[in-house]
Amino acid sequence: EYWDSYIALVDVAEENKRLKKEIKVAERLIILATEEKAELTRLRQLLLLDVVQEVPSFGARVIAMRFGPLAALKTLTVNKGFVDGVIIGTPVVAPAGVVGRVHRTAPHAATVLLLTDPGFRLAVISQESRTPGILRGSPGTARDMEVTYVAQTAHIAEGELLITAGVDGGFPKGIPVGIVTRVEPGHETLFQQVQAKPM
Repeated sequence: EYWDSYIALVDVAEENKRLKKEIKVAERLIILATEEKAELTRLRQLLLLDVVQEVPSFGARVIAMRFGPLAALKTLTVNKGFVDGVIIGTPVVAPAGVVGRVHRTAPHAATVLLLTDPGFRLAVISQESRTPGILRGSPGTARDMEVTYVAQTAHIAEGELLITAGVDGGFPKGIPVGIVTRVEPGHETLFQQVQAKPM
């Protein structure tokens, strides 16, 4: 009886080891499936992206990003380069709106200057009041942006959507850019102080 119990315990221990290995494999498969589901969701959003018909476009995957306060520029790298037809200044958009524009190219990769970089400039208009301005990024790690050259007499409100104006020859008109988060009168200038956050 004791011997049979011992043999049964050995079998249980072996089965326990086997089941633990199977659980680890299953957990890895769940993580992989979750990541593939998230990628599928992103790809479906890209299929719904309303691309302007006369502008040729193609998809690209983000392969690297620059992080931290010591990064000289707010950039990311995509897996398409000048061999694929990417040139400097090419607009980069996502389903939610403008991401940035191509800053540098290599044969099979390109560096994208993000919308939130202080060196980025883009002509925008507010969707409801049609107020024009020039959007620029902010220094540091903040994701805030500033809309400059908005006249004191112009009507623009918090929560209003900013879209591309289509006057700079790069971005087509009507692509979402950001949401106005703060509007204050400029006490020492001829322009209002308008803050926005990216889409």
